[in-house]
Amino acid sequence: MGFWSSVKDVLISGPTTAVKNERAEDAAERAPEQQAKNPPAQPKVEVPPAQAPQPPEPKAETAPEAAPAEAEYRTYTVKSGDTLSEIAAGYGVDWHEMARLNNLENPDLIFPGQVFKVPNS
Repeated sequence: MGFWSSVKDVLISGPTTAVKNERAEDAAERAPEQQAKNPPAQPKVEVPPAQAPQPPEPKAETAPEAAPAEAEYRTYTVKSGDTLSEIAAGYGVDWHEMARLNNLENPDLIFPGQVFKVPNS
């Protein structure tokens, strides 16, 4: 049996029992050396740091809050066919004021579903 036949047999059937035994013996001989070089890893145990209770933050003196924004304006949801000028006229306000309040770059371009702020008159 030639060298290539042996290689072919090993590739097809796997290593023979003798080869397996040699590998096991070699591993057993090297085990103490490897353990000395690479001791088994100790499991890491993380201990959470103790957390001291935090004192409450001092409250800053603030100016009294302004009236709620709802008092400054109402809202209107645009329907199909609406125009800004018609909406404004219906509430008795100027359409320029509505365009400014709603930050409209193009007051001629509005879409159904948009919600506009309507100034109180």
